[in-house]
Amino acid sequence: MTKKRELLTIKELEKASKKLHISYEIKELKEFVKNLMELKKDGKTTVDFLKGNNLNRYSLKLNKKEIRTFEKALDSNIEYYEALAKNDLNEEKAFDSVTDKTIAKRARNYGKERGCFFSFLSPELEKLFCSITPRAEFIKTICEYD
Repeated sequence: MTKKRELLTIKELEKASKKLHISYEIKELKEFVKNLMELKKDGKTTVDFLKGNNLNRYSLKLNKKEIRTFEKALDSNIEYYEALAKNDLNEEKAFDSVTDKTIAKRARNYGKERGCFFSFLSPELEKLFCSITPRAEFIKTICEYD
């Protein structure tokens, strides 16, 4: 006789979904740590943007102040995810545990995607990392979509 499998409750599904989301975000954080290392070494990093049917790679140069701001955002985002893991995925407790309260407030009020790395960036850096600006120098096309 096979054992009946119980259906997950809505809360259990939500929790599992959050865990999957966190696992994705942790992978993304590793990329941002790599970005920071490139920034500290060369003052620039690479970002990928979809333009038309092409995924293109661009070089992005930041000044020292922007690099420090990026680093603070990354540190805050890591604090947030560490606290999220320790507090049974309680977002409010995780935001409360972020040392830089200005960054925490911005991330908390970001909207639907609050808690993602970009919610921790300053508006100026978010624009640089999320859109093609004159400061983004084209390197190459990574992939073409039909």
